[in-house]
Amino acid sequence: WDLSISRSDGRNSDMPDMEPFATLRGHSAAVLSLAFRAQDRILFSAGMDGLIRAWTLPDGRLCEGLQPMGHKDSVWSLQHHAYLPCMASAGADGQMCLWNTEAQETSDSRLQASFVLKSPLPKGTLGPFAEADLPSCTAWVPALTSQLLAGYTSARVSVFDVRHGTQVLDLFPEGGASSAAA
Repeated sequence: WDLSISRSDGRNSDMPDMEPFATLRGHSAAVLSLAFRAQDRILFSAGMDGLIRAWTLPDGRLCEGLQPMGHKDSVWSLQHHAYLPCMASAGADGQMCLWNTEAQETSDSRLQASFVLKSPLPKGTLGPFAEADLPSCTAWVPALTSQLLAGYTSARVSVFDVRHGTQVLDLFPEGGASSAAA
């Protein structure tokens, strides 16, 4: 959106007209998350169609050589690493995935890891959403660049060490108890 344009019709001079200067078309359903790789100005978009697409900015073209990545269901969250060429995604298919964002071949060669975890608590402990304890958001830990946070629909938060492919901590709702993963 170009927010530098001001209204000329006098309705509210403090409220600028908001007109898009580009529209990126490539998803077949709603876009749910965006991630930006500043080093080479690549925008990643993810949506209900299960795809993750890559766009060059500012021209808005689909990146040549980067095939669409994806999940088997909606992709709810994307988070590109600040320094490394990898991106984390969380989806309605219950997976958290790590993607190599520099690979030029097929999408299968870019999937570096996939985590599918069952809730560690007994059935009924997390309430009505425990059956579908799905990862709903991801974020890299700024001070520990090999650790990834995952937020779940049950309000649980997990910490993963992506170098070793292990879960290192679970933070549970309802009492604030936390425990180290075995």
